[in-house]
Amino acid sequence: MLVLALGMSAAAHSGTPLKDSQLPKPSGLFGLPFAGPAGPDTWMVGQVYGNTTGAYRMRNTDYRSGQGIHFGLDLAAPCGTPVLAIGTGVVQEVDGPHGSPPHNLVIDHGNGLSSLYGHLLKKPTLKVGQRVKRGQVVAVSGDSELTCHSSQHLHLEIRDTSHMRFFNPTQYIQADWDTLYLQGAFYRGFQRDLGNMRKWQFPEDQPQVFRGGPLLNQFDLSWPPDQAQHTPQQGVFAGYQPVKIEWPGKEIRLTSGGCCVQPEFTPDSSRVMFMDRPDTKSPLGWYAVQPQGKPQALLPLGWYSPDLQQQVLPGALFMHPQHPEQEGLVHTVPAGVGEVFWAPDGSSFAWNEIEEKGTSDVWPSTLQLSSSQSSSFKPVTLYGGYAGGVRGFLDRDTLIVVGRKALQQKLQTMYTLNLHTQQTRTLETAQEIRGVSISKNGKWVAYLLSFSPHHKNGLFVVNREGRRLQVPGFGSYRWKDEDTLLLVPMKDTPQRHTVHHWTVGDPELRPLVQLSGKISNDQWVVSPDGKNLAYVQSQDHNIYGLKLPE
Repeated sequence: MLVLALGMSAAAHSGTPLKDSQLPKPSGLFGLPFAGPAGPDTWMVGQVYGNTTGAYRMRNTDYRSGQGIHFGLDLAAPCGTPVLAIGTGVVQEVDGPHGSPPHNLVIDHGNGLSSLYGHLLKKPTLKVGQRVKRGQVVAVSGDSELTCHSSQHLHLEIRDTSHMRFFNPTQYIQADWDTLYLQGAFYRGFQRDLGNMRKWQFPEDQPQVFRGGPLLNQFDLSWPPDQAQHTPQQGVFAGYQPVKIEWPGKEIRLTSGGCCVQPEFTPDSSRVMFMDRPDTKSPLGWYAVQPQGKPQALLPLGWYSPDLQQQVLPGALFMHPQHPEQEGLVHTVPAGVGEVFWAPDGSSFAWNEIEEKGTSDVWPSTLQLSSSQSSSFKPVTLYGGYAGGVRGFLDRDTLIVVGRKALQQKLQTMYTLNLHTQQTRTLETAQEIRGVSISKNGKWVAYLLSFSPHHKNGLFVVNREGRRLQVPGFGSYRWKDEDTLLLVPMKDTPQRHTVHHWTVGDPELRPLVQLSGKISNDQWVVSPDGKNLAYVQSQDHNIYGLKLPE
């Protein structure tokens, strides 16, 4: 998270913004601010630059001076990690009026660009005017919440030297970003403008910022909504009916024109779904495409149960099913809810309601349940904002929950919660528990531990009895079936990503299939039957798919 000293910062920098002709073109001019490879013990990408969902929700407060978007790059790292100068230059300011507490540093690179390093643990010992070289240690990373266990990260910005224009750091820093995006410490989704569903949905196409300019993201309607709205439901939709389609073993392109993001499979494993509105004459909603087919409008916009028969609308002003037979199958949750979690049989769903007051490490997250069982269910409150709350169902009666049970606790707990008895069972306790993913039939739970000085970090699986195993690799992961985990290793890759598979208990990963390109922003999905894979390719932003080898 970026915390700005809005008034002081704006007053201190009111110079004339540099023109494009005075600035170098975006290219790999700079290096990374950390030494060594990314990983669970070292550093990972956190919140990216741009119109992230988190920034959108604070567009009128914390991010207002940056036109409502996150105008820096957050790189998660343990407190005290040495920070390197991304390029040669001269120290321009130490603890200047730029926010990002408790300490910050600005380096002028002599080409019209400067870099800011924020949320530093200590005041840098450098002096204004001192020359530094690329790769030189200039500071140590800290925590935006000042705790060194809540939000450990470096906030990095690239600005013009007037401090009035801000640019996407990934466009100027040479790195294998597609691979770095495979795993991270924070959620990295972008807010949707329902007036233009494809706008700003990739890390590399985010807008530049002018300090104090008008909001870039003042959308009439957005998704997911952070306030009550009439989410459009009109249009002609085919509706979901299961079909059986055999996918080809050779990878094929499923969409064109840079479409689309956040793909999901239909329950029959035959088609890929995505939210879109391809043109003004087409309805807004979920589209589905099959191999050698064209996208077809399938369902109105909303979140759906596993069988696609029930719909959830966040922040709905009123319920208005399109057809009488939908009565009782359309539900609502409050605006601001970012996700719902369905029981496997669709009998209930759960969600988290977060109260954003104070710093994010103390935000209470209340777990809510909507079902016939809710009359006996007592809402559960955890602490830590978006890091706390329900993460899914093991079965229709058992939730997986992560968070700090008490405000004063420093460690998170992952535990099962029985909806009938309210009994819990602890499965893991650590400083940061992220990336919870439940295998088919709720047999195993995969998760990530990072930056803990007292626990072994990496990827792990655990069953409901508490049997815990470490995955022999690190990267992005999805379940193929109840005992098989697919993983794309987070290693620098020249042209393509390779999917590996791991059967729980095996000593090593085994290569399964090499994709034709790289995955964009960790967007890939495995079909419910475990036979097919689809992903968004970083080169052209289209969705590709293939049948997985046996």
